[in-house]
Parts: sequence; C-alpha cells; structure tokens
Amino acid sequence: MKLHSGENNFYIEIPEVSQAQEDVLTVKQGREILYTEPIKINPVRHWQMNLVQHTHTDIGYTRSQMEILTEHLRYIDYALDYCDATDNYPEPAKFRWTCEISWAVSEYLKCRPAEQIARLKQRVKEGRIEFATMYLNFDELPDEQTLAASLAPLKQFRQHGMRAELAMQDDVNGIGWCFSEYFADAGVKYLNMGTHGHRALICFDKPTVFWWESPSGKKMLAYRAEHYNQGNFFGIHNDDFESFETKVLEYLKQLEDKHYPYDICAAQH
Repeated sequence: MKLHSGENNFYIEIPEVSQAQEDVLTVKQGREILYTEPIKINPVRHWQMNLVQHTHTDIGYTRSQMEILTEHLRYIDYALDYCDATDNYPEPAKFRWTCEISWAVSEYLKCRPAEQIARLKQRVKEGRIEFATMYLNFDELPDEQTLAASLAPLKQFRQHGMRAELAMQDDVNGIGWCFSEYFADAGVKYLNMGTHGHRALICFDKPTVFWWESPSGKKMLAYRAEHYNQGNFFGIHNDDFESFETKVLEYLKQLEDKHYPYDICAAQH
C-alpha cells in the first residue's frame, strides 16, 4: 500500500469470526516496524439494507401543480422502461420503483393508453413497482373529511386489480391521527414516514418500528425512517461505489452504536 501526505484510509479484509478475539495490527516500512497495536475483532452483524427509490412530491416548492404532474407521469414511464431494461439482471439488481403518492398514479390511469396501463399492472403484480396510498404528503391543514376523501384512488387501483397496502408520509413529520382509523378500513397495512429535520425536531436518534394503534383498537405497522433522501446522503447517485460503500458502513456502525435492535433497515433515495 502506498501512503500519501496527510490522512490515509485503507480497508483490510479479515476472516469473519464467530466470537470476539484479539489480533495485532502492524505497520512496516521494509523490515522496520513503524506501528503495532492489538485490535479486537468482533463477530459481524449480517445486515439487509433495502434501497427504496422514489420521486419526492413537493408541489409548489419547485414548480406549479400542472408542471409537476407532467413530470411525475413521465417518471412512471421511465420506471417501466428501466424495469424492461433490467429484466435479465440478477434478482437483487432488477430495477424497482415506489410511487410515493397516489395523485400521480391516479392521473396516470386516467390519461395513459391501455398498452401502458397494462405494462404498469404487470410490474405491480411482479412487485417491481409499488403504489403508496397517501394522495399527497399532507401537513396539518386538511380536516378529517378531506383526508378521508384523499383515499379515493385506492378504489381506482383495486378496480384495475392492483395492490396498494403501503402509506408513505415524506418531508412532513407526523401524520393525521384519523389515518390510523382510515388506513385499517381501506386495507392499508404499513406506514413509512421519511422525516425532515431542517425546521422540525426529530424525536428519535435512529429509525423506529412500532404498532400504530387507533382509539378503536385498529393497528398497522409503522416505520419511522430516516430522511427521505438518506440514500442520496450516502452518494448513491454519484457513481462512486467506494465512497458510497464507506458511508453505508459508517451509517450501519452508527446504528449499532445507538443500539438499533434489528438487522434490517431501509434507505430512501
């Protein structure tokens, strides 16, 4: 290994151990020993990280409603093309896409030709594309009647024979309490909340999983995730796998240090 002026980082692969043990790290220059220190090697945790790709919907922040809609319809077209392009890839490498909100999907079903709708149905059936059921990422302004009406696209999806069992609330921390009743009645089983701490308090220092139970006793599995751009913070979009790998490993070490109890996590990007 060649050392450069300043800080140097190297990854050294060592065999996996089943129990904690000690070894010695030695740095030599030629035959001269420059540094030696005992190191502790612990059993490694076998992680599964799911990378969840979607387009964040933030109407008005970047463009007007009509311009945003055109783009979101096109994103679904692109997702279908990427699914086609990766059909022959190994299963974990096949392209997958999550439609963050139901508004764009509902409009897609109204305006795209039958051939394109058939492609979408097939990918949903395969599990390559998933529909989330929130109409938009709602703040605290809509009343209960508005939020109840926002679930209307679920009926539209099911009339097309397409499954929708997940709700995503991204960028808005928290969610209307009434949804704990509405989701259960609508067949929505899971809630994912991608947080944003720019102008809000993030009340946990690690992702949390819990049963969200309504006053009447209905419940759904909820995942309070990291930022909805967590994968982008790793640099997944920069085509630099070495840097991406380093940041992912550092993040998993942070989860361990925070006593995150599970061996599975998700990173949206």
